[in-house]
Amino acid sequence: MNKINYDNIVRYIIDNFPEFKEYDKEYIDAPYIIIASFGDFLTKRIEAQDKNDKVVSRALDLINNLFTDSDTETKLLDLINIEIFEHFAGSKQAIIFSRSFLAPKAREYFEKTMIDFGIESMKLRSR
Repeated sequence: MNKINYDNIVRYIIDNFPEFKEYDKEYIDAPYIIIASFGDFLTKRIEAQDKNDKVVSRALDLINNLFTDSDTETKLLDLINIEIFEHFAGSKQAIIFSRSFLAPKAREYFEKTMIDFGIESMKLRSR
């Protein structure tokens, strides 16, 4: 596949994460709906607390690579921020996990999401 971008992220997720089946095929052309479902899927896997979950590991590698690549479109980063990080922000386990495994630029976006949504809590702040 060519470089991952806003227009092909849904196809990339579907092709590379066969474990992700919780999406409505009717919305295959609606990135926000599919990526929101993927965010929910990842959050549930993180909450299962399997630290060796290869699916979550692959997804975070993808996210970190996209945030690290200076050529990644802003609208793709915004899509991830809105539809994945917002799901993570609603789960204590996902917050702790994200703070440990997101690359610095991705973590910066994630922390901003926490603040923007008033989810930030002193109990959950990293030390």
